[in-house]
Amino acid sequence: MSTTDHIVTVMGFEMRRIVLGWRFPICLLVMALLLMASFGTAMSEDDARRFLYPLISSVVLFMSIYSVISFADNLSDEFEKGTGLVILTQPVGRYTLFAGKFLAAYMPGAVLVFVYYAVSALMCVTYCGDIPSTLWTSLALAMLYLFAALGVCSLVSCLSPGSNVSFVVCLLLLVVALFYFLNVSFDNEPW
Repeated sequence: MSTTDHIVTVMGFEMRRIVLGWRFPICLLVMALLLMASFGTAMSEDDARRFLYPLISSVVLFMSIYSVISFADNLSDEFEKGTGLVILTQPVGRYTLFAGKFLAAYMPGAVLVFVYYAVSALMCVTYCGDIPSTLWTSLALAMLYLFAALGVCSLVSCLSPGSNVSFVVCLLLLVVALFYFLNVSFDNEPW
């Protein structure tokens, strides 16, 4: 088997674990709650940019929560359970294993972010009749932020001695990021 085949195999297994396990339904619930709360705030605006502001601002919170839930304990959990030592004795390289796990966490997150933006755009068209052109730039930047947030969670997971430690450290990083985003004043958009 080639490296690509190994990555696809690892990715398929890990994606099933994320989507069919407890992680994905919690992320869906968080996404629905954030959309409802942001929509309640946005309903008072007539301008499309001001309407999208609370919706797009809350996507940062959603991506941070998704990253912590789906990937914070991904690598440290393998070695805590002992399955990581068994996996590394197989003819699968460490980088191949990491790439498969990372892509398995990134792809469902990217789909959820795309759905979040699509619902936000649909609400904006329904209530304001227009979609600002900057929404698509914001979507691209959101995909990059998801990539970075998963990278931070994977780094913490690699360096932590156990899955509980990595989960707590990632949550603390999430809280620091939230305070930063809440205290920074944006003139027009959160990006």
